[in-house]
Order: sequence, then structure tokens, then C-alpha cells
Amino acid sequence: MTTHLSTFPILAVQFVDEQRFVEFWSARYPTVNEPAYQSNIGKPLTEERLLRLFEWKNNGRIAKHKLDSIRRNYIEGKPVPPTLGDRSGLLTFIQKPGGAIWRIFWLHCHDPSSYPIFDQHVYRAVREKI
Repeated sequence: MTTHLSTFPILAVQFVDEQRFVEFWSARYPTVNEPAYQSNIGKPLTEERLLRLFEWKNNGRIAKHKLDSIRRNYIEGKPVPPTLGDRSGLLTFIQKPGGAIWRIFWLHCHDPSSYPIFDQHVYRAVREKI
């Protein structure tokens, strides 16, 4: 009988600067679909570009009911973003049909320099600092 030595990771907390944090976590996420994001972000939002960006956010193919919602709320509906700095307008915008997560992502697609990516992971990281 042969015994196999198995190894298991032990996670430890290490406090690092922002650059090291991003480098560490970037290495742990696949970039298979990254070209879909890079080739479509920061350009005029055509239907095709917007669908590719939402697929990127979804990490792949989008279910029919989600696709229908995206088309209805972000392509046919053509959202109007709130005025930058208008917190009340932003809250109203996010609460409209189409889902808060998708609306926040649409804002990023519309103007990536004014609306950075915001998701549950960013929320958790920011919450820890507060």
C-alpha cells in the first residue's frame, strides 16, 4: 500500500499596499474572457458591445430571461445616467427596473472613468475599511 502525502493551504492574513493586493488577487482570477471586456469598454455603446460587456460581467452566456431584461432595460430602454455627483439621482437610477447590479454595471460601461467596477467583492473590501 502506497501512502500519498497531500498538502493543503493554510490561509493567513497579511496587510499589504493596494498594488500588492491587486497583484495577489489578479493572479487568482481567470482572464479567459478578458478580451471581451478590453475590446468593448470605453467605446460608444452599441447593442453588440453592450451585450459582450454584460456577458463578461456574467462570466459567460446569459440566460434568456436575463438577456430579455438587458435588452428591455439597457438597449431598447436606453437609460439616462444620473448627473455626476447627484446622489439622489444615482439612488433613483439604481432602483429602476433591470436590477441594481446590472444598473451599476451599465453605469460603468457608459462611463468607466466616472463609474468604476462595483460588485459584492468591492463592497466587502470597502466595508472592511469603514
